[in-house]
Amino acid sequence: MIEPVNADFKKSKVLYNFFFSSLSTFLNMVVPLLTYPYIARILGPANMGKLGVAASLTNYFIVAASLGLPVYGMREIARTRSDRKTMGNTASELFIISLFSSAISTIVYTIIIYVVPQYRNDFGLFIIFGATIITSTLFIEWFFQGIEQFRYIGLRNVFIKAAFVICLFLMVKKENDYKIYALLFVGSSFIAMVVNVLSATRYVRFSFKRLNLFRHVEPMIVFAILSFLITAYTNLDFLFLGLFSDNVQAGFYYISIRLARMIITFIATLSTVLMPKLAASADTRPEEFRSILRWSADLIVLFALPAGAGLFAVSGDLAVVFAGKAFAASASSLRITAFLVPVVALSNFLQMQILIPQKKEKKMLISFFTGLFVTGAAMALLVPRTGQIGAAWGMLAGELSVLIVHTLLCNRSDARTIFDRKTFLQYFAGAILCAAFAYGPVFFMNGGAVRLLVSIVAGSSAYFVYLVMLKNEQLLSLLRYIRKK
Repeated sequence: MIEPVNADFKKSKVLYNFFFSSLSTFLNMVVPLLTYPYIARILGPANMGKLGVAASLTNYFIVAASLGLPVYGMREIARTRSDRKTMGNTASELFIISLFSSAISTIVYTIIIYVVPQYRNDFGLFIIFGATIITSTLFIEWFFQGIEQFRYIGLRNVFIKAAFVICLFLMVKKENDYKIYALLFVGSSFIAMVVNVLSATRYVRFSFKRLNLFRHVEPMIVFAILSFLITAYTNLDFLFLGLFSDNVQAGFYYISIRLARMIITFIATLSTVLMPKLAASADTRPEEFRSILRWSADLIVLFALPAGAGLFAVSGDLAVVFAGKAFAASASSLRITAFLVPVVALSNFLQMQILIPQKKEKKMLISFFTGLFVTGAAMALLVPRTGQIGAAWGMLAGELSVLIVHTLLCNRSDARTIFDRKTFLQYFAGAILCAAFAYGPVFFMNGGAVRLLVSIVAGSSAYFVYLVMLKNEQLLSLLRYIRKK
């Protein structure tokens, strides 16, 4: 493993934060694993499609209201946390901006769902999801990430997610209960928002006097455009499925894209944890900055390539075991969305750990305009004809275009220093081996949960043994760290 060179960089602290941030990510993976199989079987493809379309539309307005705060807010709090008064003023200014933006966004959203016939037909569902515009915008998670309170975030999520799961199994019992599911989702978001705001007062005093809101306008505009462009192309799938296909196709696709994104979210956790440290060292400590990046890039590729390959190999069994036989057709799009795992993981790494800490947000607009154009063009051509398959190919094409432009925006010296070609090829070969062993049980076992489990164990074991045989330093360092704990 490549060690960070500066003594101030405490790898143990990063791994501590990574553990608790991973706890939140783990919950974001486990809760769907516990609830989606139940929900999919109860609600069926059509109602799952309705939920996916409503959530996707709402995401546009959540991001518009957030104005790039999830990233910009975290960066600014990280930069000012050494001075509590300055940090308090910054947090107050950003919170007030959120109040105004969420109100405006909610009003526009309500008008649109009333005007568009496809949305007005299920007006109640869209109104319920619309409440998340306010709760998500005022969530202020960026504050706790900026001060690196990942332990608080993780423990809070444990209690709220547990309550959500219990209520879901008690209250969602029949096919028409999809609106109850939506209410539970919104309710958990509201509770988290209230807890966050109250908890933030332990660290800062929110004030409405002597604030300078306008100093944030210019940098927030860039982050807001970036965030909206990302949301625009990453939610075009359900937008096109809702307008040009049907709820059943949207329901099939809902399962495949959620499975892929659960894995992507886990891998992206490392970028979230390292962002404050990278933002602090990008300008003043370039050697430390590059050292952290080398270590992080190696770790991300270590997990991302075999995860995508394994997901491709087990897609047929996973779709049925996860969501039921009614969703067997989801495997077709899952085999495509599996490739999103390494593509988005690498793109997220370049974005969160190189481009943003180096203040290249404006240049990143090129990436996301490209992604929006490529995704939109592919969706327009494919979704009306092929439904979920077209949505999956369109999403993969868009994400690939973003990764390519992100790579071009990075300095060549950074890319050469951070990425080791030999190591990458080793991980790539290991990923192919993982997929081969994971697919092997198809030839001698009947489909189902047992075969899925055997496939996962076979693929991951083959990859583990392969890395041990190569004496991979990253893996060996992780094992040494685990033994110490």
